[in-house]
Amino acid sequence: MNIDIIQHVSFEGPGLIAAWALNKDYSLRIHKIFEGDAIPQEENVEFLIVLGGPMSVNDEDSWIKDERELIENMARKKKPVFGVCFGAQQISKVLGGEVLPCTKEVGWGEVTLKNTPFQTNKTNFNVLHWHGEQFTIPSKATRLFTNTYCENQGIMYENLIGVQFHLETNRESLQKIVQNDSSFIKNSIYNQSAEQISSFEIPKENEELLYTILDSLAASI
Repeated sequence: MNIDIIQHVSFEGPGLIAAWALNKDYSLRIHKIFEGDAIPQEENVEFLIVLGGPMSVNDEDSWIKDERELIENMARKKKPVFGVCFGAQQISKVLGGEVLPCTKEVGWGEVTLKNTPFQTNKTNFNVLHWHGEQFTIPSKATRLFTNTYCENQGIMYENLIGVQFHLETNRESLQKIVQNDSSFIKNSIYNQSAEQISSFEIPKENEELLYTILDSLAASI
């Protein structure tokens, strides 16, 4: 299987998603927007993953609209899409939702699994947050995760799944985002320093949850 990943900035890469693909012997094609790569065409994509980034889905950049068009075309063909942070917000917009300011979450904080379409024994996860906007849940979609500060932390509709937080985080990607975007940490509700964030021991169950989600989407093909 081919996995197409859209990466928006150099310091928010696939992380554990790449490890999952390698373990499954899937091939990866990474489209690097920050290097000028074009948005791929739906007919050439089996499974799409849209990563995060510091931009807003409400910006007017043409590639942002092209990316939503791709997600919409994937949804029409019932092809799987997984969105991370910005990618999840793009999924909400495609489904008719909005993306609005919310309590700024930067650092490690808990989310709760509200609906259980996956096989998991846990409902609470301590995950990396890096956002100041939140998507709404359109009527036809389902809220997957929530927490105290931002009600909508995960969204699902058919073969589209998005999470507002970063399950793909590994030690290398954690260091990159802290080093390259440390100015965004200021005024976060979690009040964690860059050192506290970067030295945090990443919970193993986050990887297990990510792999469960990706496996469920891959099984739909």
